[in-house]
Amino acid sequence: MHWGLLAKHEPETVTSTWEGIFRLVEQGKFRGTVFEGKYKGLADVGRALEDLETRKTWGKVVVDMPEEEERARL
Repeated sequence: MHWGLLAKHEPETVTSTWEGIFRLVEQGKFRGTVFEGKYKGLADVGRALEDLETRKTWGKVVVDMPEEEERARL
């Protein structure tokens, strides 16, 4: 679904689509996808990029950088 074009040409479709999605969520028929992988520190950057490239993740990858590691690298 191309939200931008729908919003421009058929705004009522966007509203009805979201209402349908929320109904499915309320009925337990639709749930968001949560990736359980965790990436922490510079040591995990390579693994995070590999997982992203091989589609083991969904959307974006976030690498948590502990403050002390960030300061040590500056």
